Amino acid sequence: MIWAILGLAAILELPAQNLQFHNSPSGTELKAYLTRKGSNLAGSAGTFVTEGAKWNLDPRLVVAIAGAETTFGKHLCGKNNAWNWFHKRTCKPSTFESYDEGIQTVTKWLRRAYVQKGYDTIPKIRARYCAEGCDNWVKLVTLFRSEMPGGAPNAAPPPPSVSQPQTPAARTGPPRPLGLPISLYLLGGAAALAVALTRLLHRE
Repeated sequence: MIWAILGLAAILELPAQNLQFHNSPSGTELKAYLTRKGSNLAGSAGTFVTEGAKWNLDPRLVVAIAGAETTFGKHLCGKNNAWNWFHKRTCKPSTFESYDEGIQTVTKWLRRAYVQKGYDTIPKIRARYCAEGCDNWVKLVTLFRSEMPGGAPNAAPPPPSVSQPQTPAARTGPPRPLGLPISLYLLGGAAALAVALTRLLHRE
């Protein structure tokens, strides 16, 4: 029991992953990926992107969870429920009218009930999402998400800064001709004056 608690604590200490929408691929890219997987979810690729934008969630996460849970919708226990999202406690009654409805529900509540509550990495999400038979869940979700192309950030990167010439600092204190203190010059002048006066007195 103590090891389970320590393991969960370690998971909760993981740094946040960037699961925001700006990492999203395009609908065309998602459709191509899901088509390669032989998934009926390919027809809803645009909905993944639209809902991701609406809830600021990377749609690759929602697709990847479907991959880990039902092999991208190939093995369902609830109609149109490619995520095993048990919104009615168990699997069979937890159906959706369409894949689009499922995408809307799962995206919304992954944002509200997971990411916004601090479950902001795939391992943290797994700790709450997957109760049993989850040994490969993190590995699979991470793998499937990485297989899809990531998008460019919404905001363009800032232009490179142009280095400005540095203004020399204002000098403080007395002037230093040739880098030497002014007192040195005064001392030399006084010595020269003393020698000249001595010579003058000796002549008289």
